[in-house]
Amino acid sequence: VLEEVSGHENQIQKDLNRTYPNEGLFKTEEGKESLFRVLKAYSIYDRELGYCQGMNFIAGCLLLHLKEDDAFCALVTLLSHRLNSPGLRTLFLPSMKGLQELLQELNKHMAIEFPCIHSHLEKEGIVPSMYATQWFMSLFGSCGPLCLAQDTIDILLIDGPHMLLFCALAVLKANESAILEMSFDTLV
Repeated sequence: VLEEVSGHENQIQKDLNRTYPNEGLFKTEEGKESLFRVLKAYSIYDRELGYCQGMNFIAGCLLLHLKEDDAFCALVTLLSHRLNSPGLRTLFLPSMKGLQELLQELNKHMAIEFPCIHSHLEKEGIVPSMYATQWFMSLFGSCGPLCLAQDTIDILLIDGPHMLLFCALAVLKANESAILEMSFDTLV
């Protein structure tokens, strides 16, 4: 498969240096090449989706714990349909339908469960797409500590993609007091 050409190779190459730059594995050419191979293989495996930014953090997190072939299989599992659930794949498809639905659900649940946070963010002109898109697309890997991404992946593998919403709500709740003190510039 890796002998085939993927139309996503240039974008994958650009994202290699952005993927956990402080992790020892990804400071090496061998680690970056391994990440490249997993992402390229997925882009060939699933030509409809191909590659989308954020997938690099998911694959990178998997590579920190698994051999390359196993990381690829785990990535396929995370993104595939499973148990009547659309999987995470819909977040990354060109329509990003799954992402839009998840952002709407986050906004709805936040308004019900954390009305103070919701009201404050609304007052400051902050909508979920401004912060949660990055959270969801990288499973918190691009904007939080590595352990948060690892825990999120564990939860998703055990309980399914719907848990991503609850992870986002937990992050908001854990940071409620800080969020309520911030203005637009600091929040962004």
